[in-house]
Amino acid sequence: MILYRNIVFNEIWQTPTPNVTALYQFSVDALISASNMPKAKADVEWYCVFKQNADPACAKYPKYDVNFTYDHDQYWNKTAAIPNGASVLMYVGVLDPATPPKYGQDENATMQGTNKVLFQFPYANHGAISNTPLKNGESCAVVILDSYLKNNGALNKLNTSCVEAVEKLDFSTWDTKKSTELFGSESPYKNTETEAEVAAAVEEATNNYAFGVVVLACVLAVAVAAIFGLAVHVVKLKKTAAVATVKEPKEESKEQVNKETVVNDDAAETKTDESVAVV
Repeated sequence: MILYRNIVFNEIWQTPTPNVTALYQFSVDALISASNMPKAKADVEWYCVFKQNADPACAKYPKYDVNFTYDHDQYWNKTAAIPNGASVLMYVGVLDPATPPKYGQDENATMQGTNKVLFQFPYANHGAISNTPLKNGESCAVVILDSYLKNNGALNKLNTSCVEAVEKLDFSTWDTKKSTELFGSESPYKNTETEAEVAAAVEEATNNYAFGVVVLACVLAVAVAAIFGLAVHVVKLKKTAAVATVKEPKEESKEQVNKETVVNDDAAETKTDESVAVV
């Protein structure tokens, strides 16, 4: 692990290092990742150890004199060239989540030289050398490597007859014992503990959704009823105001008529008095 970390932290790791939160987010954003917050914290701490705590992320740790680092040489971050008289045999597993096939493909495409070959195994995962099974129990990648070594790296003499015979993923048959260990059922598809848990989760989610819909419908119904009641009340208020507006001028007219009647009566009495005075 010391050699591994020395190479990783000196040649591959980003400098200055991302902090713990950023490293954890990288794993969250990845398609498949086994990392977590404690793992991210441990990675940063190991980085600090190999970098003498000289990185800004290591400020809380004391610096020391022991040196695990080495400077980049002229070959750093450059695609390799195949030396004269050498050849390159490469494997990638298309189902490899740890070292995805893209990087092997890129390496093969950019590596300078033509004496190279890349085998891509469609059903192999991480570590294609031991994950390309044949019916006889051998690994196809090992068979190819064996012929490579026996023929001193001559790529035109590789035994590739096993490539098409590599076992494929088959979900139609299974080991009943293994299925029972993993799923609690002789079949990985029927009456399994996982299936029961999924069904229970689906039922719970469905019930919660239905309950939420009912509650929302009730709230909407109450809101509609309240709006309707408010609208009716507003209409009644408008009608009441209109009636009051119509009645008020009529009452004023009656008062005006009464006033005019009194005035006319007074005028008549005055005329009568004047007539009597003339006689």
